Formats: sequence, structure tokens, C-alpha cells
Amino acid sequence: MPRQTDDPAPDVRLKPCEACGSEGKLYTSRYGGNDPDVWPIGDCPVCEGTGGALVEVDPVEEEEIMLP
Repeated sequence: MPRQTDDPAPDVRLKPCEACGSEGKLYTSRYGGNDPDVWPIGDCPVCEGTGGALVEVDPVEEEEIMLP
């Protein structure tokens, strides 16, 4: 039986991976720079090829919301 706690579960959201530009792959080129001839060299190690990263977010309090 799972242990009961009063702590709420963390709020986790999915956001696009910044390391690979949400493509899930890393690319290389022969010359570097703006060389258009690129090919994938493997899955992104940050998102493990999914293109998304899970991040934990803090709840927003009413006092933090600024109204115009």
C-alpha cells in the first residue's frame, strides 16, 4: 500500500527542449557554422529524443498576479 502524505504532488509541465530546439535529435556538419549539409548524430541527451523536457513549476499566488 502506498504511503500517505499531506504533501501535494509537484506540478510538472512539459515544455519544448531548448538543447535540441524540440527536434529530439542532435545534428552535425562537416564545416560547422551555417553549413546547410547536416545529418543527425543521435538522440538529444537532455530530452532523450522526445523533444520535450519536464520542468517543475511553483504555484502562483494571487498576490503575484499583476492586473493592468
